[in-house]
Amino acid sequence: MKTLVSIFASLVILVATLVSAPAAQAATAPAQPTEQKSLLSLIPVSIVVEQTATLGDGRHITVYYQKNGDQCEIYSECDLNGYNVSDLASLQSTSFRIVNSVKGKRVYSTSFAQARKLFKQLVNQYL
Repeated sequence: MKTLVSIFASLVILVATLVSAPAAQAATAPAQPTEQKSLLSLIPVSIVVEQTATLGDGRHITVYYQKNGDQCEIYSECDLNGYNVSDLASLQSTSFRIVNSVKGKRVYSTSFAQARKLFKQLVNQYL
């Protein structure tokens, strides 16, 4: 009988502890200030990125992406006639680096908002 009472008492203490614990955990913690920056705000106003790529058939191309304010332009020393989007699917290797200036002639020009939309469409298409 004493064993049954001690088990019952232990059970009551356990249940009381479990019932009271969630109420203590439900209290909200004080808000900590978090500084969130959008990824777009981290992009510099002016930047030039060089991409060197090797396509599936062994051809090498170099493309320069220049962002200056809200304007984005693509330059290349290579003749890009005859290349199409399917050539990107056969990409063997590519590398990017930040450079000081572009080389070659301008191939394409657009606004930053339009370039961002185009990039998002390409990512969604290939992923």
